[in-house]
Amino acid sequence: LYPELTSDEPAISGRVVIDAADMARQMICLIQSETGYAIHDEDELIEALTTHLQLALTRLKFNQKIHNPLEKEIRENYPKWFELARKCTALIEHILKRPVPDAETAYLTMYLGAAMEKAAAKSERRYHVAVLCPAGMSSSVLLASRVEAIFPLVTVDAIISFHQAAEIIQQNRFDMILTTAYIVLPGIPVLTVRPFFPKEDQEKL
Repeated sequence: LYPELTSDEPAISGRVVIDAADMARQMICLIQSETGYAIHDEDELIEALTTHLQLALTRLKFNQKIHNPLEKEIRENYPKWFELARKCTALIEHILKRPVPDAETAYLTMYLGAAMEKAAAKSERRYHVAVLCPAGMSSSVLLASRVEAIFPLVTVDAIISFHQAAEIIQQNRFDMILTTAYIVLPGIPVLTVRPFFPKEDQEKL
């Protein structure tokens, strides 16, 4: 993703040196601080941003005009990430002492926005449950797969038998126990459902 370049203004006078990798790290630190999201593939993002910034900083130093054909769409569809990228470009503006055009901000939005979309998805609260099923392993597996297919934020961490229940529940932190037979377990919510997990049971969860 490289912009078309023309040059119609003089370059910045003097020698301004910016470490692209350091700038990438500063940007990532800034967006993590602003959003509260943790970026899991940080090294990959640093590498991609560094490569882009090495070229972008050269263009900006020499005041080469940047054209981004996707700028309008990016601003309209990702306003939140565009404004976040604008905060990152302020780091560049502080050093170069000149504004960064919105076309370049839009390019940064594509890198930062993609990373933050992934981080936002991974940061969603996941619910951890165990399936307790006396009717046999096959019905337990069926129930577990139905629950995870219908509720993407629910993870079935264990399928346990009645005689294992007390020990395993003590050793793990579950948000809830799903069971096909009535049982009371102290200190943890228990939801009784049918193995095929019909709609009326789904509404209980």
